[in-house]
Amino acid sequence: MVTVEESFINRSRATVAQAVANATSVNPRPKGAATWRQLAELYWYYAPGFKLDPLLAWGQMLHETGFRDYGGSMRPNTNNYAGIGATDNSTSGMTYRTPQYGVLGHLVHLASYVHTAPLNSYCTKQFDPRLAFWDGAPLLRHLVRTKPEWYQGRMLPERRWANPGDGYAGAIARLATVIELTPV
Repeated sequence: MVTVEESFINRSRATVAQAVANATSVNPRPKGAATWRQLAELYWYYAPGFKLDPLLAWGQMLHETGFRDYGGSMRPNTNNYAGIGATDNSTSGMTYRTPQYGVLGHLVHLASYVHTAPLNSYCTKQFDPRLAFWDGAPLLRHLVRTKPEWYQGRMLPERRWANPGDGYAGAIARLATVIELTPV
């Protein structure tokens, strides 16, 4: 079972096949340029280069896009799988030209929350123009800190991936758990 105390820095806890089977069972016709398989393969290919568990990033993508049914701030043609730069009821979020760039943008932005320094050549403003910090807060619950918090001997500032963030980390943990348990 995945909890909000899980670290993004982990080996993969699920497979591409499990991710695709779960996503397809919820939304057999995802909106956007890539199939479920193509998108999952991108997450599972690139996430290890960021020392990230693709399952948690995938779960976050499913949550942010409503299993690629969208309906919120972001649109399918933006290839923005994490709502980067989007605010309530606006379309001001980032737009990526391809699904590959969208996945990389998501992973770079996520890595900036999780790690204390860039890990690879993708960690640039080309993929995330909003890069301004390297937080080093790897736990799922850290995505929605509403106040500064001590973690491993240092003070983490307030950071909110989602505002207000209530239930955000728990929703991703539940999605990841279901995927991890999906038979193939």
